Amino acid sequence: ATMNDLAGVVEMINACAHAMIGKPDTDKFEVKNDWETPGFDITSSTRVVCAPDGQIVGFIAVWDLADPPVQPWVFGRVHPEFAGLGVGTCLLDWAEQRMEQAVPRVPPEARVTMRCGSFSGYEPAKQLFQERGMKLTRHFWRMAIELDQPIPEPVWPENIRVITFADQPDLTAVYRAIEDAFKDHWGFVASKEEEELKRWRHWIESDEAYDPALWFLAMDGDEILKNGPGFGNPPVAILNHRRFTKGMYFFSAAGARLVFLSRS
Repeated sequence: ATMNDLAGVVEMINACAHAMIGKPDTDKFEVKNDWETPGFDITSSTRVVCAPDGQIVGFIAVWDLADPPVQPWVFGRVHPEFAGLGVGTCLLDWAEQRMEQAVPRVPPEARVTMRCGSFSGYEPAKQLFQERGMKLTRHFWRMAIELDQPIPEPVWPENIRVITFADQPDLTAVYRAIEDAFKDHWGFVASKEEEELKRWRHWIESDEAYDPALWFLAMDGDEILKNGPGFGNPPVAILNHRRFTKGMYFFSAAGARLVFLSRS
């Protein structure tokens, strides 16, 4: 793919989203921001499939930026009007070949696992993955709530104060807090801090909706306990110190279950 394909890819992804969940799932800004992520090369890491009239009917991307890249993420979509014609199969064939480029970058004893995902109710994608020998390994949920009354003020543990990233814009500290919060999470692989911070800065600096006042930091003295990176969406609170059980949690709204599949 090239940047000239941006509009066609976004249109096709959203056509898929309408078939899967009944509404658009992305926009030009979000996809362009992803494609411009430091270290990601759209020329070597993506492919598009076009109909004879030039319409983009398929897209796939291999994300193997982690170091080591033991869990490359493969994101692909096929326009629902072109499902069942072998487009998805061809795209995944290419993705598996492209994924092999990650193998020399991992330790000899490590296992490389290709991961894909789909909304659980979309049978064509599930069938395609399963026919290729992929196994269901994880579910993720998007949770939503209708706020029909004021939210009560949170009751914080003693000595905990809440500030925002605008009050203390230390990106390295926030990154380290999130890494620590997720270090025992399923599939966690530590990455090089310097490279990850480059990507974080890119996502922030290129996001017109970025608002540091929506990053909430719960502090115990000078230490971050909890943070909520907004990136233009409702912030997600991450519990860092597991000994605390009180606090306010923010959840990104959507309302569909995600299926996670992997293949070694």
